[in-house]
Amino acid sequence: MDRMASLGQLAGGIAHELNNPLTGVLGQSQIMLEKLSPTDPLRETLGKITKAAERCRKITKGLLDFSRQKDYHFELTDITKIIDGALDICSSDIIASKITVIKNYGKNVPKTNVSVPHIQQVFLNIITNAIQTMKNGGGLTITTGCHAEQCHAELVSASQRRDPDFHQGDNFVVISFKDTGDGISKENLEKIFTPFFTTKDPGKGTGLGLAISYGIVQRHNGKIMVSSGGEKKGAMFTVKLPINQ
Repeated sequence: MDRMASLGQLAGGIAHELNNPLTGVLGQSQIMLEKLSPTDPLRETLGKITKAAERCRKITKGLLDFSRQKDYHFELTDITKIIDGALDICSSDIIASKITVIKNYGKNVPKTNVSVPHIQQVFLNIITNAIQTMKNGGGLTITTGCHAEQCHAELVSASQRRDPDFHQGDNFVVISFKDTGDGISKENLEKIFTPFFTTKDPGKGTGLGLAISYGIVQRHNGKIMVSSGGEKKGAMFTVKLPINQ
């Protein structure tokens, strides 16, 4: 935890230092583009500069998101509403990718005290990653349940039963996202939450989404886990959030 906090502070400092010169590069590039004629051969070069600068700005935004531990406003919330909100945001990509979403929402799952926009960001990151691994269609199964006296639900996966931090008396909501996508190799499973680690093509991802998600869940005193049978065998992300905190 201390290591992640220190890394977050470093990332935030770097992002702030980079933002000012990046703003200057983008601003000057756009001014020059406006002054050039539509047929000027320099437009293509300036366009590449602008695109690269925008890519860098996206990375610095990710760094700032990773470093932020403020602006958390906790409220008692139905977790399924946050999931549905994330699915609505991704609905066009889900339809375009021909992905079938199956909702296995548990009964009598109590409300959870969370910062809604932050937890929605976690779910968005997981859902977006799942969509990107199912390029030719597939299925995404979302399951919710709880492990508490008031609902007597079982844990939703074998990976949780093997987790030493899970105990019979714990009170928490469990959300799992299981896809039929490309899967994750054993080697990459160990690095999946590491900042800047990505298996995506260059320019397609910053490698910060899951690292940010990890930090958000920790801020909620929860846990995020991943399991996979290997490449081409899909993956499952599981989020555990305390009911009472």
